[in-house]
Amino acid sequence: MEQKEVPKENKEEVLKGKIDFIKWFSELNKDSGSIAGGKGANLSEIFNLKISVPPGFVVTAQAYDYFIKKPKNAG
Repeated sequence: MEQKEVPKENKEEVLKGKIDFIKWFSELNKDSGSIAGGKGANLSEIFNLKISVPPGFVVTAQAYDYFIKKPKNAG
């Protein structure tokens, strides 16, 4: 598998705390699919409707993208 360099702007965003790696269900809703994926957005909507769902979070699409682009030998 080819290793890709993390773009410099992504490194800077991570260091400045601009990339959210997780989002709590309470921070999302049914329209958050681009952030949390379909399942995460739907679970968030159910949680916000006060239906019995354990508190939780989702790993964001930005976090996934950052991880995939990060060189495997980087810390």
